[in-house]
Amino acid sequence: MNKRQDNVIFRWRTPWRAPWRFVRQRGAFIQRARLGLAFALTYVSWLVLGSVPVMAADEKYRGVPIQPLVGRYLVLKDVNVSAKPKTKSDRAGRLKAGEWVEAFGRPKDTAWIAVKKNGERLGFVFAPMLVPIIEGALKKPLRGRIKVKDKIRCEYAIKFIGKSRVEGEVFKTSDYEVHFDCRQKSKPFKFFAPMFITEGPYQVSRKPHYQISIDLLQVDTKKYDEVFSAIFIYQHNKNNVVFEGLTLKDIGVTPPTKKKQAKSVAAALKGAVEIAASAWGPKVWKALTHNKQPKKK
Repeated sequence: MNKRQDNVIFRWRTPWRAPWRFVRQRGAFIQRARLGLAFALTYVSWLVLGSVPVMAADEKYRGVPIQPLVGRYLVLKDVNVSAKPKTKSDRAGRLKAGEWVEAFGRPKDTAWIAVKKNGERLGFVFAPMLVPIIEGALKKPLRGRIKVKDKIRCEYAIKFIGKSRVEGEVFKTSDYEVHFDCRQKSKPFKFFAPMFITEGPYQVSRKPHYQISIDLLQVDTKKYDEVFSAIFIYQHNKNNVVFEGLTLKDIGVTPPTKKKQAKSVAAALKGAVEIAASAWGPKVWKALTHNKQPKKK
């Protein structure tokens, strides 16, 4: 079910396998990625500057020196694959919008990417026609422990539940449920929090930054008409996950740590959960300790 309200998209998919999620169109959080000049310029800059890790040595491909490059990309529009990294080159093939390719190199100081598919090297594609994608699927749950004020201790498990596409977006999100098993002094309590990470870059950025959101449905936010969520940015190129903010600041607190090292998507997800718990204020934890799970629709 999709619901639009105040420029916010809410989604609750049925059956009970996906979270309540929102994507802001405006404001400090995620903004829609649109095709256009800004998109082309920012992604060309990112790809040319080389934010993605490269291997040790250069090589030649089709007689063109290339710097090795790795990464998964989504084709945005139907596009020609060129034999050489230039517009007037012979056509080596054709890719359709929505196809996935892998990068294996790039010519220095150009806006072209050498791509392959299913292990077969195809040729060169103009970089603005591709968008970098991360993989958010988990083979098994991620587990950890947290400790917060008021003698609350929790064990958590992040479970991957699938992928979904938000209406109007180019990218999919990887969706999760975070299950908490907690104890406040001698009183046990449990709750869960829907979570997602965008597989495409946050906003229209030349940097490989990806949004993570964690929602709490147990907190009564009727007077705000908004879900209480913690927002993070996974800075893939810096190996960090950074706290971006809360949707409802007056029931949250400033976390003592706003950044954690994250050398992988899994580490970023765990770091976000641990920082989020420290940003939930007393009213939030009070609601969680008296938690009644939302009905599964």
